Amino acid sequence: MKPDFDIYILAGGKSSRMKTEKGLVELKGKPMIEWVIQACEPFQTNITIIANSTHYSYLPYPTIKDDITNCGPIGGIATALHHSEKQKVLVLSCDIPYIQTAVLKALLDSSDPSADAHVSIHKNIIHPLIGVYKKSATETIHKQIESANYKLLHLLKHLNTTYINMDEFSNSIFENINHPEDLKKS
Repeated sequence: MKPDFDIYILAGGKSSRMKTEKGLVELKGKPMIEWVIQACEPFQTNITIIANSTHYSYLPYPTIKDDITNCGPIGGIATALHHSEKQKVLVLSCDIPYIQTAVLKALLDSSDPSADAHVSIHKNIIHPLIGVYKKSATETIHKQIESANYKLLHLLKHLNTTYINMDEFSNSIFENINHPEDLKKS
């Protein structure tokens, strides 16, 4: 049975902190985005990269541009929901190379049918870019974008959001690598 969700990996940021295309920064011999893809492949569903450059064309997955630019990850989520033919999408950022299939499975298995979004929470930190978003969230997302309120934590407060506790998993899984200094620690 084909999964009832698509996967979208957000790689469309400006990479201002990393000073280079963040998803392509090498970690342990391969670009960070490839580690994220590796965690997603077991689901055997559509994987799409949202990026405003052609740097990811070497990968065997479609790359699409943000429909709405210059508003950060909220624009990527809106783009994913617009392009997916499925009612829900798993949205991940390209800078979480330690993400594991088991975490994504736990998130997907915990889905509440009445919720607009299901996001990971680990050690009291909300991770909106390790989340499942449904088409029912589209109107609220667009209202926030129209009012120039791009903060994902604010969006989650306006959606029917279920927070999935992931405390059983290691801290490193949820680590974002945003700066060159973060690479040195990894």
